[in-house]
Parts: sequence; C-alpha cells; structure tokens
Amino acid sequence: MDTVSHTPQTHMGRKVARVRDLRGFSQTQLGEILGMTKQAISRIEQSEKITDKKLKELAEALGVTIDGLKAYKDESVLYYSYNFYENCGVNSASIGANNIETLNSIPLDKVMEFCEKLLEAQSLKKEELKRKGEKRKE
Repeated sequence: MDTVSHTPQTHMGRKVARVRDLRGFSQTQLGEILGMTKQAISRIEQSEKITDKKLKELAEALGVTIDGLKAYKDESVLYYSYNFYENCGVNSASIGANNIETLNSIPLDKVMEFCEKLLEAQSLKKEELKRKGEKRKE
C-alpha cells in the first residue's frame, strides 16, 4: 500500500487575522496604523501567500516578529495559555482571606503611574507606525 504524505498549506492571511484578533486590533485599526483601508486588510487576510516585505510591515504593526507570525499556530497559543494558567501558582487557596494582603502589596498610585507609562509608550508606538504608513503613501 502506498503512503501519501500530506503537507498542510500555510495560509498566511489567516495567521495575520488570528494574531490581529489576539492583539486586540480591528481591521480598521490595523489599516490606520499601516495607512491602508479596512478592505485592503481584509484582502490581505484572505490571501494565502503574502510577500515577506508586507509580512514585515504587518508584524511590526502587530508588535510581533516576522518569524513568530510565520510560525503562528492556534494549537501553540492554546498549549502555552493552558500551561501558563496551570503553572502560574494561582489557585483558590492562594486567593483566600488569609492571603488578601499579597494581592494589595503595591500602592495604587504606583500601579496607576505604571499603567500611564505603558499607555504613553503604546501611543508613541502607534504614532510612529502611523507616520511610517503616511511616508509609504507618499
């Protein structure tokens, strides 16, 4: 009996769409960062093959590496998410009344300051990516 080996096709557009979803971007938002329309992003996500140049742009806009985008698999995300949750040390006993002080050990003003810095960094990154997209249009 002959054996047939099957190599699954890599549909890059679907990978881009999944990573975009996981990163919390809409097609419109990603398009704005890249200086493209929502329809252009939709066409990219429907494409089975995407050039390395375009993949690099997409990866930068999504905040991932091009290699990570190429190697993306839903199964890996689920595997790592499950293992992180199972091995993070959080369980009902560690959240009980006896341990409540460990949850509140960082002052609220420090947490707020940290979050504001993160938001500012994200805003700067978004503006930079927008400027790159505008330069490409010219």
